[in-house]
Amino acid sequence: RPDTLPLMVEGATLYSQFKETRKLMQKVISYLGDTPDVIQCCPEIQSLIPLRSDEFMC
Repeated sequence: RPDTLPLMVEGATLYSQFKETRKLMQKVISYLGDTPDVIQCCPEIQSLIPLRSDEFMC
């Protein structure tokens, strides 16, 4: 139906943007997982990343 097309396009656009954002966040998190020194400098980032217990034993 022609009247639902704009809604479908809008929904698809939002979904693809969300998917890209998730992919980007996964890349960032995996990169930060490889650089613990960066994580220790930024407490805000620590809350985003599931901590590996062996890296953060104080």
